Amino acid sequence: MSITSAPVSPEFFSLAQARLYTGLSDNTLRRRIASVALPAYDLSDPASPQRTLRVRRSDLDALARPIRGAA
Repeated sequence: MSITSAPVSPEFFSLAQARLYTGLSDNTLRRRIASVALPAYDLSDPASPQRTLRVRRSDLDALARPIRGAA
């Protein structure tokens, strides 16, 4: 018997994953994070010098806004 599972859809994306998901550049994503337009979460070990930033998929989806008058 073979068990298959649905692919896991992550709630949090790395910046590289967010770039692929949205088509925005790393610099644009970082600017949005710096301006607080895009919340980011630091999931790194406090003892580590390297930061592990993650963004929520729902926050990325919220960046998209409809254009008025667009069909």
